[in-house]
Amino acid sequence: MIQSTQQKLLDALARLCDSSPGVRFGQLLAHLGFLAEDRGSPGLSEIEDADLLAAMEQHLDETSRCQQPIAEREDVTSQDGQPELRGVDR
Repeated sequence: MIQSTQQKLLDALARLCDSSPGVRFGQLLAHLGFLAEDRGSPGLSEIEDADLLAAMEQHLDETSRCQQPIAEREDVTSQDGQPELRGVDR
């Protein structure tokens, strides 16, 4: 029987593939390796399952935010609902 964490990894991988249809599988794995390294984990060959899952969830969050219309994103919408670019001097 497959372990719970491994099942979560497979589920996250399937969601990543669905959310990024234009990305080749090898590209996706390489990107996950880079994300894991940015989080302080070793490369893909030595990463712990929980750390890989965290990198996958981070990537899923980033891809879902990128797919939202800009006006709906929290990082660019002011309290009154109007678009607001943070970090840009006007």
